[in-house]
Amino acid sequence: MAILGTARKDELTFRQLCVENRLFRMTKRHVFRLDLTKNKLRRSRL
Repeated sequence: MAILGTARKDELTFRQLCVENRLFRMTKRHVFRLDLTKNKLRRSRL
């Protein structure tokens, strides 16, 4: 039983890490896109 408990715990932490990693990648991409749009706006003004 103890082994099953720890395995389940590991699985949960692993899932959490996967979700956090995915969110981090998404936000990173989003920030990159925002920077691109800002640069485009800046260029169009000049």
